[in-house]
Amino acid sequence: MTEKSTDIPCYHCGDSCDNELLVFDDKNFCCNGCKTVYEILNQNNLSDYYSIENTPGVKNKKVSESYYKFLEIDEIANPLFEFVENDRRVVRLFLPEIHCTSCVWLLENLNKLNEGIVFSEVNFLKKEALISFNTNEISFKELAILLHRIGYEPKFDSHKKTSVINKKQYFKLGVTLFCFGNVMLFSFPEYLNPDETFLKSYRSFFTYLILSFSIPVLFYSAKSYLVSAFKALRAKT
Repeated sequence: MTEKSTDIPCYHCGDSCDNELLVFDDKNFCCNGCKTVYEILNQNNLSDYYSIENTPGVKNKKVSESYYKFLEIDEIANPLFEFVENDRRVVRLFLPEIHCTSCVWLLENLNKLNEGIVFSEVNFLKKEALISFNTNEISFKELAILLHRIGYEPKFDSHKKTSVINKKQYFKLGVTLFCFGNVMLFSFPEYLNPDETFLKSYRSFFTYLILSFSIPVLFYSAKSYLVSAFKALRAKT
């Protein structure tokens, strides 16, 4: 069923249904892509995906069989595998659309979408998924298409993306070490002035200095960990 709408959010991705509204299973979708992903998840008993976060999905893009044809070339595919044994393959894929707890839950349940997938493990901070699969049941190309269809298009120039992410992590680490070093220096008077003559005048000053250097560590360096923990607690996982 198709209707015109401008203010109704999509059940899957949350975007406004600007041009048309697709109604399926008493739920509203902004495009066939979002509706298709919902059908895939619902048919495989993965509808809990929507109970962890509201509108957690990302807008699906159409993909043709030839889009990932290059993954059928052994010279290209083999260097991407981290482990190869008989028909078993393990690959680490960069999935930039990972953004919430629902994404992690869905990607770690890929084996329910295809029995050829042995296991999958997500690194939320790096937006990576470590996936083990059996080539007798699902090819590397088919795995990439499956991920694309459910809204997580793999990017194979991940070394560039990872480099950017690593730079951010190193910068956060640098901020943490700088603040930590200064906090330790400002704490020395507590140890080097046992009679507290110096501290009587300056204890409050050093306390506020220590607090000011602790704030960037908590709200900048540790932000991604706190956000991840908060979402996990909210989802009761």
